[in-house]
Amino acid sequence: MSIKAKLMLVFMTSLLGLVAIFAVNYWGYRLVENSRKVRMLANEGVEFFLQARRQEKNFLLRMDSSYFKKALEYAGESAQKVTGLQHFSPDLKEICLRTSSSIDDYEKYLTEMHGHYVAKGLTMDDGLRWRFIKAARNMEEAFKEGGVDTDLLI
Repeated sequence: MSIKAKLMLVFMTSLLGLVAIFAVNYWGYRLVENSRKVRMLANEGVEFFLQARRQEKNFLLRMDSSYFKKALEYAGESAQKVTGLQHFSPDLKEICLRTSSSIDDYEKYLTEMHGHYVAKGLTMDDGLRWRFIKAARNMEEAFKEGGVDTDLLI
């Protein structure tokens, strides 16, 4: 084998090595970027769901329906982030479907709970609570008009 052939062999081996290094580096970079996007979407989904829970707590404490609407908005955004995860990683498809189902259940039960609280009455002047107070006041007025002593009824 001549020196020229040996140099060409060394050159070709070096070139193939550089191409292999470039290919592995490019493939690794794409995997790392994909995992970063998956992690970012998952974290954003968790953050939006935590915001939904925070707004749910605010609704329960303050009895204001605007917090209920915000909770539904945040839960919807969380569901969108989970749906976006499916496109980046097919391995997570089943987990994402279960999570989406859980978020849908959360929205359904939150809406049902809101309906019950509205029916009961968010404040003293609306809902079943107000009808009960009004009926009790009307009953007291009827007793006063009839001359019945309300202290004896207790």
